[in-house]
Amino acid sequence: MQPIRFKVRPEDRGLRLDRFIAGRAKQLSRMAARRAIEVGGVYINRKRTKIVSRPVMPGETVEVFITPPATPARPPVVLQIAFEDDMVLVADKASGVPVQASRETDRGNLYEAIRDHLTKTEGRRPYVGLLHRIDQEVSGLVLFTKRKAANTSLSEQIRSHAMKRKYVTWVRGVPRITSATIREPIRGEAAVTHYQVVETRGPWARLEVELETGRTHQIRIHLAKAGHPILGDKRYGGPPARRIALHAREITFRHPASGEATTVRSELPKDFPAPPGPAPAQHRQGSPPTLA
Repeated sequence: MQPIRFKVRPEDRGLRLDRFIAGRAKQLSRMAARRAIEVGGVYINRKRTKIVSRPVMPGETVEVFITPPATPARPPVVLQIAFEDDMVLVADKASGVPVQASRETDRGNLYEAIRDHLTKTEGRRPYVGLLHRIDQEVSGLVLFTKRKAANTSLSEQIRSHAMKRKYVTWVRGVPRITSATIREPIRGEAAVTHYQVVETRGPWARLEVELETGRTHQIRIHLAKAGHPILGDKRYGGPPARRIALHAREITFRHPASGEATTVRSELPKDFPAPPGPAPAQHRQGSPPTLA
C-alpha cells in the first residue's frame, strides 16, 4: 500500500501530529489519525512515530499507512518459547503470525511479543535481535538474540551455512528422486535447498527440507518449480488447504557463548494440514544427487 505523504509547511510548525494529519488528509478524521499513529502506521522522516501529541516541524516528511477498513485487528500473539537462556531465544511461531511489524502496524507480531516478554522478565526495555525470518503463513522456529554480543557469531553461522534449519512439508506429487538438492537462483541470487522424501500417501509426499541459503520464499519457489507445490500454498500453485503445510521444525547452531552445538526442535502443530490418502509408505534415505 502506498502511503499518504505530506511535507510540513512553515505555517504548520508546532501542530500536534494528529491535528496535522487530520488537517491535511481530508479522508481521515482526527480519531482515525490518532488510531493510525497509535498502531504504528505513521512515520516522520521514515522513522515510525507513535506519539500523538508530537509537534511537527517545517521540512519534515510525514507518511501515513492506512490499514483497509475491512482488515481485522491482529490479536495479541500467544508466545511459545522453545528455548531461552541469557543470550538467545528461540520462539515457536504459529501460522498466520508475522515475524515483525508491517508498515501499517507494529502490533500483533512475534517481535513485539518477545520484546514485551523480555520487558516483563528483565524489568527494562530489552534488546531484541532478529537474525532470520520465516513467512507469515509458515509455522515453526525463529531465532532471536537477547544480547548484541551474540550477533556476530550467529550472523556468521548463517552467512557460512553452518547454522542448520530443517523444515517439514507436504507436496503434491511424489518426487522421482527421493533425496536431492535443488540449485536454482532466486531473483538473481544463489539459492540451495536439500530435500528428502520421508513418507508418501498416494499422490502426496512428505518431505524433510534443509535450507543451505535463505532467500525469501525459497522452499516454496524451489518445490513449485520442481513440479511439487506445497499443500495450501495458494501463491505458488499449491492445492487448497486450511493453511500452508510448511513448518520450521529444527534449528541447530553453535551457541555464541559456549560454542557448543545447540539443537532446538518443534513438534508439528495441531493445525498442520495433511492430505487424505492410504496408509503411509516410508522411504529410506539415498545418496543425494543434484538437480540443476
